[in-house]
Amino acid sequence: MQVWGAFVICLGNLCLGNLLGYPTKAITQWRNETNLEVNLNDYEGSLFASLFWMVGVICSPIGGVLSGWLGRRKIVMIATPLAGCGWLIIGFAQNKIMLYIGRVITSGISLLSKGYFR
Repeated sequence: MQVWGAFVICLGNLCLGNLLGYPTKAITQWRNETNLEVNLNDYEGSLFASLFWMVGVICSPIGGVLSGWLGRRKIVMIATPLAGCGWLIIGFAQNKIMLYIGRVITSGISLLSKGYFR
């Protein structure tokens, strides 16, 4: 069980790091995308990048309360697979809405597990 917990904690931190760095490469590729359903202009790309911070304002305090109530370990072990689902939605996105939904899920779940307000 300790090995599983350490593995999940590492995945959670990897997910958070990727959330911060992913838009820098992805947005430039989506600007050049030939599929108009996924092509993002400057405004849409900015929205995609800033969704992390907008969702964080809501989810981080909630995550702090939940981690105080359930414990950080349980929150992280629940949140990491859900964040993986958000990444799968981004990876298999067929349109802009799926990109935004995946970004909100990954951001919200990752920041829920990293809540620092208790």
